[in-house]
Amino acid sequence: MLKKYAIFLVIFMVLYLALQLSVGAVLTAMYQPDVTSVKNDVVYKLGAFTPALTIIAAAAISYFLTYKLGKKVKVRTN
Repeated sequence: MLKKYAIFLVIFMVLYLALQLSVGAVLTAMYQPDVTSVKNDVVYKLGAFTPALTIIAAAAISYFLTYKLGKKVKVRTN
């Protein structure tokens, strides 16, 4: 049980980091500065749900990968 939890944590951390970097790259690519404005307001087009969606996606994918890896480990030990 602890082994599955450790696998889940490692997969989750790697996926979360990868998704955060990719979302950051997309946000950077989509950013268009308004040179006519004097304000320093930054407006992103993806919205406020991006961090929550990143966490949910990383958790769901890591859960399913842990489940698949757990099945393969059980088959190999029997």
